[in-house]
Amino acid sequence: MLVLPLKPYTAIILVDPPIKNNYIPSKRNSRLPPNLDSKAFLGGYEDFSDIKFPVTPRDTGNHHHVAQASDRAMLDELVYYWTHQRPQVFDPSAPALQHFSYYPLKIVAAEWVNYIAALGLSLREYELRTSLTGNLVAELESLNTNLRILQGWRRRILSTQAKLQRNMRFIRTRSNSSSTEDWKDLLEDYEFLATEVANYGEKLEAMVPLVTSAAALIESRRALTETENVTRLTALAVIFIPLSYVAALFSMADAFAPGGQLFWVYFVTAVPLAVGVGVVAKVDVVAVVRKSWESVRRWMRSYGSRVVSP
Repeated sequence: MLVLPLKPYTAIILVDPPIKNNYIPSKRNSRLPPNLDSKAFLGGYEDFSDIKFPVTPRDTGNHHHVAQASDRAMLDELVYYWTHQRPQVFDPSAPALQHFSYYPLKIVAAEWVNYIAALGLSLREYELRTSLTGNLVAELESLNTNLRILQGWRRRILSTQAKLQRNMRFIRTRSNSSSTEDWKDLLEDYEFLATEVANYGEKLEAMVPLVTSAAALIESRRALTETENVTRLTALAVIFIPLSYVAALFSMADAFAPGGQLFWVYFVTAVPLAVGVGVVAKVDVVAVVRKSWESVRRWMRSYGSRVVSP
């Protein structure tokens, strides 16, 4: 910044370029059109100035350019606010670099308000997505996707808190050395933003275990469903394997074929065999044998004691 006595001072402010609809694809065969219509989220941030009427060229003394509020260019925003209303911290007789950081910090704080609104909408959306339906595979994929997105929001919240803390430290040093209320009010705004981000961070920390437990619940439900399907398949195998085995035994003679004189022998043999195999498959054979052996041993002890006793 160049300051000359009794003359206008010149300051160079480096800002980001304005947002345009021209899109430059990174690949030659990109499917995206070169012109994309972009809009600010929630219509951009809210105007925080006390300006009620627009400034005319007569007010600014510049008949070629009148500053207008724009949500696409930081430079236009700064010119708009500096033209319409100067902050109390600014001293024209002794301008300082930190004075020019006031409006950028105000604009950034207003943008953080929209960011927190987007964060709240996203968390509420993922809270509604945790309800379970009938399709287990689709539910599991949806919960895994939500978990990855929530993990991304967790990293963003940590980064947001660090940025807010840095701005608050900068503003706190200015508010301690200045007697104006502008820096103190700005510090209160950033403290409110930091509190809101911390609250959403706590909600996010509570949602991540909930989504993880829901995914584990769906995994257990799917395992139970697969177990039931295997049980049904085993029952079908227990029924049809004896029948096919008996059919193979009697297929050597034409008399046992369908329509033959001894075809009834197939049912007389296969049905009891299938019932017996089903009972054996249903009952724990090892436990039955062990229980029978214990009964035999007890009977042998009692019989031996009767023989030995006079």
